[in-house]
Amino acid sequence: MTKSAFLLILIWQFFLCFHINAQIFNSQDSLVFDRISEALQVNDPNTEVLIDSLLSNDQRISIQAKALQLKGKWLERTQGLHFGTESLLKSYKLLESNIGPDYYDLYRDAWIDLTYNYLDQGSYVEAEKIGLAGLDFIESNKLESSTYGPSVYRVIGNLYHAIGLYNKSLHFREKAMEAITLYSSERGLRYAYNSSNLALSYRLAQEYEKAEKYALEGYAIMKELLSDDHPSVKLETSNIAGLYYNTNRPEKALQYFEKAVEVYHSTGDTLSINYALALNGLGACLNKLGKTDEAFTYSKKANEIFHEISRYDTEYSLMSDMNLGSTLKFDSTQQEKSVEYYKIGLQRFRDYIIRNIRIKTAEDLVDFDSHIMDQIDRHTKAFYKDDLFNETLSPEFFKIALLRNGIALEREIQMSKLLKSNPEFKAQNEKLIELNDQLNIAYQRNQGQSIIDSIENEILVIEKSFLVSGKIPALDFLNITIDDILSKMDHNTALIEFGSHFDKREDDTIFKKYHASILKHENPQVTLVPLFDEEALSKRLSDQSERRAEYVSALYQTAERGVTVTGDNKSLYELIVEPLLPSLEGITKIYYAPNGLLHRINFSAIADKDENILADLFELHLIGSGRHVLNSSKEESYENTAALFFDLDYGAESSIALSRGAALEKQAWSKLKYTKKEGEEVNEILISNSFKSNAYTLGSGIESAFKSLDKKGKSPRVIHLATHGYFLPKLQNEVGEIEYQNIKNPMMRSGLILSSGNEAWLGEGLREGEDNILTASEIAQMDLSNTELVCLSACETALGDIENNEGVYGLQRAFKMAGAKYILMSLWQVPDRETSVFMTTFYENWLTNKMSIPDAFNKTQIEMRDRFFNPYQWAGFVLME
Repeated sequence: MTKSAFLLILIWQFFLCFHINAQIFNSQDSLVFDRISEALQVNDPNTEVLIDSLLSNDQRISIQAKALQLKGKWLERTQGLHFGTESLLKSYKLLESNIGPDYYDLYRDAWIDLTYNYLDQGSYVEAEKIGLAGLDFIESNKLESSTYGPSVYRVIGNLYHAIGLYNKSLHFREKAMEAITLYSSERGLRYAYNSSNLALSYRLAQEYEKAEKYALEGYAIMKELLSDDHPSVKLETSNIAGLYYNTNRPEKALQYFEKAVEVYHSTGDTLSINYALALNGLGACLNKLGKTDEAFTYSKKANEIFHEISRYDTEYSLMSDMNLGSTLKFDSTQQEKSVEYYKIGLQRFRDYIIRNIRIKTAEDLVDFDSHIMDQIDRHTKAFYKDDLFNETLSPEFFKIALLRNGIALEREIQMSKLLKSNPEFKAQNEKLIELNDQLNIAYQRNQGQSIIDSIENEILVIEKSFLVSGKIPALDFLNITIDDILSKMDHNTALIEFGSHFDKREDDTIFKKYHASILKHENPQVTLVPLFDEEALSKRLSDQSERRAEYVSALYQTAERGVTVTGDNKSLYELIVEPLLPSLEGITKIYYAPNGLLHRINFSAIADKDENILADLFELHLIGSGRHVLNSSKEESYENTAALFFDLDYGAESSIALSRGAALEKQAWSKLKYTKKEGEEVNEILISNSFKSNAYTLGSGIESAFKSLDKKGKSPRVIHLATHGYFLPKLQNEVGEIEYQNIKNPMMRSGLILSSGNEAWLGEGLREGEDNILTASEIAQMDLSNTELVCLSACETALGDIENNEGVYGLQRAFKMAGAKYILMSLWQVPDRETSVFMTTFYENWLTNKMSIPDAFNKTQIEMRDRFFNPYQWAGFVLME
């Protein structure tokens, strides 16, 4: 900065002491700030003195806010990010409390600076809190299409990208591009930056054509307006290289990676995240081209930079160790070293997942998890076939599986428990119940996406406030070890965590492959077993929409004796069980946690080649995650109370139904003939075993009666629902006859029909009160924590949308969220009479014969098989612990 510039500033400081202008900024203000900004850029030592002078001598809100912003940036630059936070926060708070059109520009700038400050520090909770406040600011003031929209949406998109929520990031980056296009036809730097961001999001979403279009467009503008050594040009060069790498064009990718690394090096920018990422990419690209030694040199340098600057807070930097392992993997002399790098990488990933679990909502965790596992899959798919990698790294995979399977559900349960049990949060809990009721009505009545979005945002704000408050109880399961699991496993017991990963065929097509991690009692070694391609199982289940007796019989048929079936015709036994048997020698009891399509299989009913079913060979326990083994032996006391819903009158009645489900068409639900006999017999068994039982029949089994069961947190020990159940798959690009079929939320597309439910189902009179269609979403809001068993004696109650490691979004998830311990449910439309026999037999085994619930269920399945044999008549029921 020149001496004349400094003199001008000093003169202006003197002038400020004697003159206060009523305007926000006049031309002299702007001149002063320009000069201070210049001084800041060149790290002039007088900068802070000049800023402090402004703060002391001019009390205008605009001057105070702007000076605090500049001071925060100065402290960031000279002392470190966290030293600037206080000043930036003061500026933001000052403007927030005096918000008005005159201060919109200042507020936006303060908001952006503070959001990025938190983000760059890795303070993601604080960054998101401020970010959402800014989002609310532009949307509540209807500024989306103004100059504010593009910048705010861009920052929110960048925020969610850094946090690892790539679907949300893509959504806001698309909104930013839409807003900037509406605001201006100019194709300048603002447009280029948005194009670059959007290209990266499309790349992560594997929409490569869109990614390439926007990447090249943004890059061309930057190259025209900026120099090659500009940070944005350097970064975009690496991004384009990554795009070509992802689309299997390594030679082209190599050119861009080399160019990016060269420019970073020539400008002396060799101790930054972006330089390390460019080195990482170059190493990966060289490795793909078979230049192993050269690749290792670059990957190792990247790894050293990440260590030196201690930035292992994004999956890109976390991949550094795995990149090193990948580089050495195919060198037979470096196998052990390769394994060690992978091991370190997986351990860091686990720590990274734990950090994110603590700060993300349940919905966010699903988005985050899918992308994290995609990153891991890219490097580790070869382990499932390699003995050395399998033996050494399978425990690390297993630890990650223990952590992530059902993690979003665990978060929902933790949040629910806190809200329902702590009087401090009574008001928030009541507000959440009110908002969820509004959301249910909005979905049911198709009130429009804007209303639904508004309600969901209010719910999100409350949930985020709990995360920020730190009042959620310690998540003890985050630290569960293999030894913890082993300590709770009986002799001759195994735990099987099923998983899936993406692999690539020789023709570069991507496919999903299943695997199983097996942990056996008294043995800390985990065995990783590769299984089948998802397509093979999907074909076996392809007729699932019709669930006729012929289909079920074919699915669970006994395999041909002495014949090895190949290709697409393999039986469930050959696909799932046979590969596991060598690792299950001596095992009599199995806990298993399904994944993906395996949630649609009754493992107990799978037949071997000798007409046995797995229930004959093993004591099987279906669980949501291996973590639940820790609770399997936990003794709990319950009051012997029960609530039974059976022999219900649904209103407009067409006939007597023979199964407890309905086709996906607009027709009345029919009365179930055998539920009266079933309910009366179950009620008699309960009463004879000292239960106080309440029966809801005919017109009394309405929705309000069911919702009263959680009154004062004393839900019944047993809830038995003998009624119609449904799950409606989401229609794609169609309008269904049933309103529920058009709903995005799967928890609103599954439920139970209660007394008088036909009126709402047929759309003949939706009322303001309860509609007697009990959705999974409504059940999830209840407190059933004192309920040991929910018996869903209805059809298709185990179905729902499947989210791989999160399981099924439907009734089973709802009752777990509500707090029930065991859920007995069905996979298909079991005939009414056979359902009645199954249920009464189960209760006899449990209460009269004094068995545990799992033992009673297993024995009932075997007895029903011996009695009916055809799997369609008995194998539809599963018990979730």
